[in-house]
Amino acid sequence: MIYAPCRSTHGRRRSAFSGALAASRIRAALLCVARLDYLFVQPRRRYRFDLCVTGRIGQKMEFGSLHVMMINTDDTHRSVRTQHETDNKQLALQALAQGAQDYLVKGQLTPELLSRALRYAIERGRILKQLQTEVQERQRSEQTLRLIVEGTASVTGKDFFHSLVRSLAEALEARYAFITECIEDCPGYLRAIAFWQGKEFGEGFEYDVHGTPCEQVINSRGCQCYPNGLQSLFPEEADLVMMEAVSYSGIALLDTAGELMGHLAVLDDKPMETEPRNTALLEIFAARAAAEMERLRAEEAMRISQEKFSTAFRSSPSGISISTLNNGRYIEVNDSYLRMLGYSRSELIGKSALELGIWVKAEDRATMSQLLQTQRAVSNLEIEFRKKSGQTFLGLVSAEVVDLGDEPCLLAITTDITVQRKRLHRELAVFQFRGLIQNLAAYRCEVTVSLRV
Repeated sequence: MIYAPCRSTHGRRRSAFSGALAASRIRAALLCVARLDYLFVQPRRRYRFDLCVTGRIGQKMEFGSLHVMMINTDDTHRSVRTQHETDNKQLALQALAQGAQDYLVKGQLTPELLSRALRYAIERGRILKQLQTEVQERQRSEQTLRLIVEGTASVTGKDFFHSLVRSLAEALEARYAFITECIEDCPGYLRAIAFWQGKEFGEGFEYDVHGTPCEQVINSRGCQCYPNGLQSLFPEEADLVMMEAVSYSGIALLDTAGELMGHLAVLDDKPMETEPRNTALLEIFAARAAAEMERLRAEEAMRISQEKFSTAFRSSPSGISISTLNNGRYIEVNDSYLRMLGYSRSELIGKSALELGIWVKAEDRATMSQLLQTQRAVSNLEIEFRKKSGQTFLGLVSAEVVDLGDEPCLLAITTDITVQRKRLHRELAVFQFRGLIQNLAAYRCEVTVSLRV
């Protein structure tokens, strides 16, 4: 829209009427071409013009494809002071300062000059509109980025998913948003772990994906969008009617190995735009959700593993110790290890076996250290140890180098085989004695036979 303001003696705007534009019919003494969205409304009709030239007489004309009108106005906010038939540079600067895009003088006005001024004004208007659109898009992107940060970085754990679905719904301007996880041992069933329903969070739920918009997302392990007519596409899904759902967009959540973990979806009660920007936003939220879900699963697996190790560590009949690899200082030991050596926990933790004199033979320690350096593990080594009382015993040791945090440590399992070894020695002695008796008896028989002969 182009607006050419000047001061008028009349105080009301009049309606326009049709005609043909010619340079001789332009009645404005001074013409300033400026951009303005200008809409004139009459009862039952609306007129939209590309050029408004203020003057004393209202006229509507046409200039090519442009609709032009002559109006009267006393809009002092938009008008520019005029001087008849004068090419006044100072006045031109004032006009431009007040928003005019061009300055034309009556005596110099020609159809070509007016045409050029209009083209330039329209082009400037187009550029300005484009800049405004870019500014609005940037503001929208900044707002979206803020929602992404708030929805994916402010919290962790279970609360993370509630924050994420709410921020996702706001970013995509959707009414509903929810995230699910697959139910183990129940293929095709999902469990919602966070559900935003417009004004508040809903309760978690479980459902069969068959016949729902989520089915294609789960089967394809990708992204699926139904921008309109959702209820007609899934007529058997009664929940869509209850939710007044019109559109849907969902994306699968995959772990780093490509395994399906669940999905993220939004629903709306109005048609959904299929812009690449919306798909990109959904992918950003999905990537963050998948990373957090995988992290929580890894934490849970670690917790279960630690519980199993802790149970085995405490209840094992063999002595188990964890010590640093560099200096051999004890970090943790179980009760069986304490009973086997006769020390209390406070006497062992922070000390090394070398300091306490637990090693009986230095060569046993050297042999074990050499094997650990080359193999990082040893198995079934028979080593003689010394108890706190000074009594020695024979231990069967298996050990492996493990990393606890950033420090290499030694996990060792020791079994006192002194009793077993003594029993074995006794059994071996009995076996050898019996063999000796049998051999002696056989020898006596041979001697007797020889004498008789």
